[in-house]
Amino acid sequence: ASPLNAVFDRQEWSVTEGVSEHKTPRIKRMMQEVVRRLPDVPIAFVDHWEDSEAIGIAKEGQPKRLVYVSTAGSPAGRYYADIEFPPERKGGRPFRQGPRFEAIDIADLVSLVRRHVAVPPRRGTR
Repeated sequence: ASPLNAVFDRQEWSVTEGVSEHKTPRIKRMMQEVVRRLPDVPIAFVDHWEDSEAIGIAKEGQPKRLVYVSTAGSPAGRYYADIEFPPERKGGRPFRQGPRFEAIDIADLVSLVRRHVAVPPRRGTR
């Protein structure tokens, strides 16, 4: 199965198959808001954590470059996020850890997704 487990149907705002139905309402609302605020970005949600309060946000076709988002331990309307980059070489960790962000709001999260996921990386950079 593809690691790109879910993409919102932009017409019906519903989660397609693959994302756990056990995600919390906070995560589901955040997913909808990210898609709503980034209509020009083909967002895909990566769900390889067995955590009802977490999801990965990637661009379709680029599942290893993502923003991991969690609501666990965060106040209402705030999110924990960290940046993940593709691995440098095969056989190591499945990703390279980037910066981490505590208690960011939805506007900052959307900005982070746009900068990390939507904008293609420049050569010679992460």
